[in-house]
Amino acid sequence: MKEIIELLFRQMGSHTAVARALGYTGRQYRNIRKKVEKGEKLHPRVETFIRVKSQMIQGNSPNCRQVPLSASGPGTTAHAARS
Repeated sequence: MKEIIELLFRQMGSHTAVARALGYTGRQYRNIRKKVEKGEKLHPRVETFIRVKSQMIQGNSPNCRQVPLSASGPGTTAHAARS
């Protein structure tokens, strides 16, 4: 988990930006970061959420990729590619 937090920080440049991207307030993110730095376990739900969200941010998840309109075909919309 520490590697994920550090990677997001390097990618975004600030902890505030990482918190915003993950959907946490600054205080929530700071508490999570402190637990991770101390080596404490996060709740499995929080850990899973951060892993999935970081994959989406980095573009590794097929659910977050945008399909160009030219490749979507006739009669479809770009939003249909997300479902």
